[in-house]
Amino acid sequence: MEGKSSSDPIWDHATFVVDKEQSHKTKKRRSTPFIRGSNEVLLSYANHKSSKDLTLYLGRTLAKAGIRTINYGHDGHTASVEEIHRSSIYIPVICEDYLSTPGCLTELGYLFDIWKREPDKVILPIFHGLKPSDAFKRASTIIDKSRLDPFIREAGIEPLNVVAKMSPWVVTDPCSAEIVHLIAREVASIIHPKFPQEGPYFVGIDRKVEQIMNLLNAEVNDKRVVGMHGMGGIGKTTLAKVIYNRLSACFEGCCFLPDIRQTTKRMKNFCQNLQTKLISGILKRECDEITSADEGVSYMREVFCNMKVLIVLDDVDIRFNLTELIGDLDTFGPGSRIIVTSRYEKDLPRVDQTFEVPELCRWEIQLLFSCYTDANFHPFNVLAAEIVSLVGGLPLVVEVIGSLLFRREVAVWTETLQKLKLIPNKGVQEKLMISYEALDALQRQMFLDIACLVNGADRRIASYMWPEFSTSHFFEGSEYWHLSSLVKIRGDNELWMHDELRELGRQRLACQCGDTDFPMEIKPQTTRRDHGLFEGVKMEIKPETTWKDYGMFEGVKGKGKVGALIPQCDDLAPYEDMNTQGMTGGRFLNVEDASINRYDAFPDLRWLQLHRCPQNCEEAISFPKSLVILDVSWSNIAESWEGWGQIKVMVKTLRVLNLTGCNHLITTPNFSGFPDLEVLILEQCCHLVKIDPSIRHLQNLVSLNLNFCTELSTLPKELGFMKALKELLIDGTSVQEISASIGHIETLQTVSASGCLSLDRLPSSIGYLRSLLVLSLDHARITEIPSSIKELVNLQKLSLRNCRSLGELPITFGELGFPLCELDVSKTGISELPDSIGNLSSLRVLKLESCFIEEFPSTIVRLQRLEEIHASYCRSLTKFIPSDSYNVAFGRLMSLKTLRLGFSRISELPENFRSLPCLETLDLLQCNMLRKLPLLPSSITPLRYTCKGMKEPMLSWLDNLKEVLLADTDPEELICRETGSKEPTFRQRKFSLNGAPKLRIINFRLSWVNEISFPSFSWALHSLKKVVLSCVNLKYVSAFPPTLVSLTFQHCRSLKNVYLGRLKALKELYLDHSAMYQIGDLHEQEALEILKLSHCRVEHLGGLQKLTSLRSLTVSHCDHLSKLPDLSKLKALVELNLDKSAISQISGLSNLQALEILKVSDCGALEHLEGLQELTSLRSLTVSHCDRLSKLPDLSNLKTLRVLDIPGGWDD
Repeated sequence: MEGKSSSDPIWDHATFVVDKEQSHKTKKRRSTPFIRGSNEVLLSYANHKSSKDLTLYLGRTLAKAGIRTINYGHDGHTASVEEIHRSSIYIPVICEDYLSTPGCLTELGYLFDIWKREPDKVILPIFHGLKPSDAFKRASTIIDKSRLDPFIREAGIEPLNVVAKMSPWVVTDPCSAEIVHLIAREVASIIHPKFPQEGPYFVGIDRKVEQIMNLLNAEVNDKRVVGMHGMGGIGKTTLAKVIYNRLSACFEGCCFLPDIRQTTKRMKNFCQNLQTKLISGILKRECDEITSADEGVSYMREVFCNMKVLIVLDDVDIRFNLTELIGDLDTFGPGSRIIVTSRYEKDLPRVDQTFEVPELCRWEIQLLFSCYTDANFHPFNVLAAEIVSLVGGLPLVVEVIGSLLFRREVAVWTETLQKLKLIPNKGVQEKLMISYEALDALQRQMFLDIACLVNGADRRIASYMWPEFSTSHFFEGSEYWHLSSLVKIRGDNELWMHDELRELGRQRLACQCGDTDFPMEIKPQTTRRDHGLFEGVKMEIKPETTWKDYGMFEGVKGKGKVGALIPQCDDLAPYEDMNTQGMTGGRFLNVEDASINRYDAFPDLRWLQLHRCPQNCEEAISFPKSLVILDVSWSNIAESWEGWGQIKVMVKTLRVLNLTGCNHLITTPNFSGFPDLEVLILEQCCHLVKIDPSIRHLQNLVSLNLNFCTELSTLPKELGFMKALKELLIDGTSVQEISASIGHIETLQTVSASGCLSLDRLPSSIGYLRSLLVLSLDHARITEIPSSIKELVNLQKLSLRNCRSLGELPITFGELGFPLCELDVSKTGISELPDSIGNLSSLRVLKLESCFIEEFPSTIVRLQRLEEIHASYCRSLTKFIPSDSYNVAFGRLMSLKTLRLGFSRISELPENFRSLPCLETLDLLQCNMLRKLPLLPSSITPLRYTCKGMKEPMLSWLDNLKEVLLADTDPEELICRETGSKEPTFRQRKFSLNGAPKLRIINFRLSWVNEISFPSFSWALHSLKKVVLSCVNLKYVSAFPPTLVSLTFQHCRSLKNVYLGRLKALKELYLDHSAMYQIGDLHEQEALEILKLSHCRVEHLGGLQKLTSLRSLTVSHCDHLSKLPDLSKLKALVELNLDKSAISQISGLSNLQALEILKVSDCGALEHLEGLQELTSLRSLTVSHCDRLSKLPDLSNLKTLRVLDIPGGWDD
């Protein structure tokens, strides 16, 4: 078969670009599949392969969401009249074949007539390989050529005209996973209010999520670590991702670190690597590499000590040390949460709570299995019932077996059932083997290769391993659906395989080598020539070590066939002169920190990694002729390296050259000897100043990566000769201008020049880049955008963030209505958006933060697909939409989900604001000119609204509201006469909370409120978890709902008393600047874990001694509290903080055997700390400025004490 061509669309971006950072915060989620009902979606398509692939893929995706589809095509599939009328959505896939097929046009006319008669029907057109604006013209031409009947012509032309104006989807790649899932999401959002977004194992996950959420208790401000454990394939990672997605919006910084077990296996300095990833993830930017674990911990303590963070550490093992990674929990701010997952409970670090992930129960297995198959009729449903009884409760196995059987004949189902009957219930690997054996020869090779790659490998790079495989859709065609259940493609084109499947692949490799156990460990002490692996290599045979433990040559045995892959060779520097003749079959070799000069001994080697090659790598090297990928990242090679000549002479198949971090390169080598090179990576070559002009010879180059070549200031004019280039990355370089010759690269799809601080203009020739999909110019110095940008008819994402010298967009910006999906002009000098923006019918995300815009153009209401508007800190913004558009067309923004207008001067919102049916997030923080809110849509989940002089908003009908923040002023500004200030001039009122049954968090900072009333009936506000009240004139609060977990009173200086009642779920109570002198019913708060009192008038804490669950007690600046009750019964107390307190003694201190942290400062009345020497768990002690405390007991027996901070110390 022919190899990969330079025009291979493997580097194509998806037709629709998603904002991954925001999507998880704005999309509704569902964790259980939908009930399968009647046929709801009808697909009309022509009998053409690409159209059939698209509809088949879309149908399968919808099926996973429980949405049934009918095929109304011309390949033997027909639909009855009843089915057509029962369908709620019609999806015509319109292409040139569709227009030339009489039956298709007739169907379109028929569907169109039904749509006109039944307003509840929806037509969602897809134009495949055809622009909607050209549809009528092309249709007329095609119909004329086809000489169709005039009746058919008339029947099809009018519907075509109408559907072309319905904001259709435009698809160039029929098997793009991203575009298909986006279409499916829109279909599901019409039929059902929610669509599963959280991975394939969503069945039965709600119950588990709720249990872990209760353990995390995110509403409480303590710091805690929660561990999850369970066997491989049980769904730990999926569960962690769901929780991460749901909670991340509640934290200031978040980071998900996957596959930690693999990282600890393959990296020497894995702790520093993880610290670097953790810091970069929380800060959302690239950071310098951490060189030592202590350095990383110190940096995190300095930066994150006051930050509330959420961290997920996925798949750790016994080698992982949490303390080495982060220090202790004080590294992060209050409220931080860490989730750790592991296969075995014993491998978890010290955690506060653990959760064992259970297997699926029978009905969950059946439901999940049905999501991956289409067995709704005889005899498949009978076979499915038997298979479900045998497949087991691991979601991984259910998915793999289900995907294997999708749309397969009865014989395959029967054969699979018979195989399952022979496998023990716990035989996970054996069950997965059924799926492996169903792959064809090429797919097996791909599976084995990927099994030995590191998770996260770029799938575009890896695809060059298989020249006989057409990578145009890479696992997305119907023939690769089964393989796609074994290998996943994650964000940023990363290949990922589950550990159980990876283990299966590596076992197969070992079997191919003739032995599943490979009892070897390479060591330099002795020589074993007769083994045959490497003659002259010193090694020691250890019978107790198997190939699974053997990290250097996994799956390799002797001469002859080596196996599909050789993952890693460390410490081979002493073995430079190896005789490796006969090492056939090796396809991948990774050499770290070493230099070997005879790689031609691996005749089948396709991927060679030479990371951090030392200086002696300057010697001549022999390469195999089959090499397609050469990675010499972080090596000391320069342009004079002799290896360049060897590659030119010996390697005629090289497609990928990775020179990342080769800091000895000043200029690039001569590229004239690399005619077939398709990917060139020079990222982080920080001393590179020149690209050799010979780059013009790389006529097949698809991707050129020059990111962060900080000394590179010019791009060669010869770039214009590279006719196949699709991706040009120059982020973080010193490039000052982009040559006009770039306009000759008609294939270019991505230009990324973010962080090019010297780039001050774009050539007008950029308008010739008709294939351009992504243009990113963040932080550039450009002052204008060429008007020719309107010619970019395929542009989907344009980012101009932080281009502060940019004052306007061209008037003709949206003139052609190109399919732009995301526009970011945040922190620019733009003060006005052109009216032509209303032509961008595909726009989904509009970002304008910190701009000078005064109002949105009235044409914005045309953007029916717009989902997100980010306009916070636009301090000149006074109107959302001009008044003449308010009640006329505002409701046309039917897709709007997120609206952020915080810190603007907006003074009013449209009266028909409630007509936005999908609005979920409304952010109006510090909108001090907005005195009144209109009726809000019931779909809102978080509402944040602060305004001086605000009128009370109505919340009662907000059935989906989960979080509300209302504030009218800073609590320090208005204080009642009782506290020594002037009486407020406004009328104080009562705030009654009714409705909003899903409300979880309340945060009120309202000066006009003197009474807050919660519903008295128990079922109201049954979801309420957290209440924060900062109401300076508040005098009375009714009984709180019993579900409350966290309660905070801040600056409630008029509230003298509060009776909590029996809040059985209350975990945290915080009083700050409060006038209360007692806390009623404190003794009844049996579940209370955290009690914090600061700047309070509390005189006694009666009942404190009965809080046996208390873990943390803080008393700060409480001058009226002179004594604490006996603490001896507080067996769970871990932390005790006393600061600037009048307390004279701490009774029962010696009994606090769980106490780990004790801080006592500025307690002038405290004379002694009796029993301190008995605190065997104490690890941190701080004592300062306690004038009467003259002596501490002998602490020499406190073996766990690690931190002792006593400024000045004592003389004795």
